[in-house]
Amino acid sequence: QARWIRNGSLTPAGSPGNPVIFPDVADATAGGKTHSIGTSIPPRGGWAGLVFDSGSSGNLLEYSEIRYPGRDGYPGILADGSEVTVINCLIADSGANGITARNAAVLSITNCLLINSLGSGIRAETGATVTAINNTIDGDGHSTLNTGVSIAAATVNLTNNLITNNRFAGISGSNSSTLTASNNGLFNPDAGKGDYHEIEDQ
Repeated sequence: QARWIRNGSLTPAGSPGNPVIFPDVADATAGGKTHSIGTSIPPRGGWAGLVFDSGSSGNLLEYSEIRYPGRDGYPGILADGSEVTVINCLIADSGANGITARNAAVLSITNCLLINSLGSGIRAETGATVTAINNTIDGDGHSTLNTGVSIAAATVNLTNNLITNNRFAGISGSNSSTLTASNNGLFNPDAGKGDYHEIEDQ
């Protein structure tokens, strides 16, 4: 199931060393039940993720952890025509994308760790604007489809990010994408399309 934020806002009050955790119910490491296959760690895609609809506003996730999302193709965080700010968060082991912004959403991501997504760490599409600063986006080499940042008909600003170990591409763009990038480190030696795919090397 997804956690939908339609006409309100979500502002979890985490702190350093005491994050707010959004886990799968089978994540026994975060208070859930042991998975039916006998492990305390659930598979990717155990639950859908957080969905911020266009009616939501003032959304701020700080010192939060989103673990094992990605059911039914939903990302860990979906900004769907909304404004969302994500600071000092962990988005891990998604069965789809880590974070997706679409339909003219405005998304800011700062000082976050996005790891082990089967899709893209960050996905921007259909008129979204994404600003990402000082993040680590690591694919961990799990999936031939994983991309650090993918862009389709959207605008992305990247500054001081580390984008590593993705097997499709480090950054991929298509359909009138706009990328502004500075001081990013890309290391994706096993990427079939290289560090940059269909977008200018910056």
